Amino acid sequence: MMASYLSMIRGYRVALIERASDDCFRQAGIIRDSLDRRRYNAFKRNVSIFMQSDIEELSEVMSSDYEYIIIDFGNDYADNRPFFLLSSIKIVIGNLSWWKLQHYVAFIAATEKEQSRKHWKFLGTVSSERTIRYMGKRMRTAIRPVPYEPDPFFLTGETMSFLQELLE
Repeated sequence: MMASYLSMIRGYRVALIERASDDCFRQAGIIRDSLDRRRYNAFKRNVSIFMQSDIEELSEVMSSDYEYIIIDFGNDYADNRPFFLLSSIKIVIGNLSWWKLQHYVAFIAATEKEQSRKHWKFLGTVSSERTIRYMGKRMRTAIRPVPYEPDPFFLTGETMSFLQELLE
């Protein structure tokens, strides 16, 4: 959604970089390449997707002329910590479904002593607002719910406002 907002609404050049090991950006690339050219021209023109990026490619992209770089670090915080901490906006997003919750909880526990953590933005998806509030209270971390958007290329006003707030 953030790449759609930045490229289609704001007109920025965006790099999507995958450092996670789950290979989900391959699917995003397939979807992007199959989009109707006229309707999604800004997205196709302004968003570059880098799958399974190594440190060399990541460094290259970070020193290029993209206006925004969105990096999916996956669950491997230890290996990606230096790049995460260098990011100007640190957004932690996780699926709070009961079968994936352990990854989010483990990350919050592992980063508890990070000095800059008070400036990070924690988000939760696929869960009720009640569950998100409960988890935030349990983990002593403010977690915001991500607005549900069935199609990441058609953003509601609520979602656009939410994404703009994250960038501030």
